[in-house]
Amino acid sequence: MMPEQVILNEGLPPSFEWINDPKLGWFLQKILEVGYRIPFIPSLVQFLSVKDVYEAVIDSFRTNRRQVTNNVYSDVWSGNYIRYNRLFVSKYSKILCFQLYMDEVEIANPLGSKKGKHEACVFY
Repeated sequence: MMPEQVILNEGLPPSFEWINDPKLGWFLQKILEVGYRIPFIPSLVQFLSVKDVYEAVIDSFRTNRRQVTNNVYSDVWSGNYIRYNRLFVSKYSKILCFQLYMDEVEIANPLGSKKGKHEACVFY
């Protein structure tokens, strides 16, 4: 699945910056703040279409019975919220769980004069 470009400042008052092109000279260019999104459901369908992945997921549905003993948790899914959530309990062997993480990364040279200007927020 290819990422889709999303314009983040669409509908807001435009911002401009001066650009010096060797052929055209100085001109104002509209600044577009863009982000990218990867469609989740189509990506999941594509991922699960891989036979080994699909079989591993189905096998985990059959064998994964998280039991908490002596207050020892094996992962975040064995916590109280999940164990006592009616939806999770009623569909226990049929839920595919996902964990999302968010990090901010610096794309440019962090020692340069523009530190902090080129940060990107990444979800995985």
